[in-house]
Amino acid sequence: GLIASYYVPPTAAVAGASADAWSVVANATLKNHEIAAKKFEIRYARVSSAAHPRCGKMRAVRDLLEAEVLSGDWLVFVDADAAFRCTSKLASSLGRIARRRYGLVVGNRFGFFAIRREPWAFDWLERMASAQESRPLLCAVHQWPENAVSRVVNATGDKCHVVVEPDFARD
Repeated sequence: GLIASYYVPPTAAVAGASADAWSVVANATLKNHEIAAKKFEIRYARVSSAAHPRCGKMRAVRDLLEAEVLSGDWLVFVDADAAFRCTSKLASSLGRIARRRYGLVVGNRFGFFAIRREPWAFDWLERMASAQESRPLLCAVHQWPENAVSRVVNATGDKCHVVVEPDFARD
C-alpha cells in the first residue's frame, strides 16, 4: 500500500487560505505524514502538478496508483493540510473496509480517502481527473473541487464501489 498527499504550490490559489499560511501548514504536516506511514509500515509519497496545481489531485492519485500500488492493494490519500492523530487506527480501518470489497472509501470529502487498485478505480479516477482539468474556473474558485466534480461524473454503477464513512477519517 501507499499513503499519499497532494501539495498545492503556494503560488496556486488555495480557496480560503493565504499562500504563506498554506505553506506553513503543508510543510508542518509533511513530517506527520511520514511518521504515520512509518507507524503503519506503508510507503509515503507527496506529489504535486505543475500543469494543474489546484485540480491535479485525482490525476496524481491515478498515476501513483498505477505506478506504485500492487493490484488489490490500497492507496490512502490525505490532503497536505491534514494530519494523522497519534491514536489513528488506519490499519484496522483498512482491514475492516477491505473485507467489504469496496473500491473507494471516502472519509472526509475527498481530503481523506482510500482507493483500491482495481480496474474500476482507474476508470473513476480518469473521469474525475478529466472533468477537473476541463473546468479551470471550478478549480480556481471552488473550495472543494473534487466534491463538485464527483457529483457530475459519478454514475449509477459507481454506487456499488463507493462507501462514505466519516468515521474512517477520524480513525
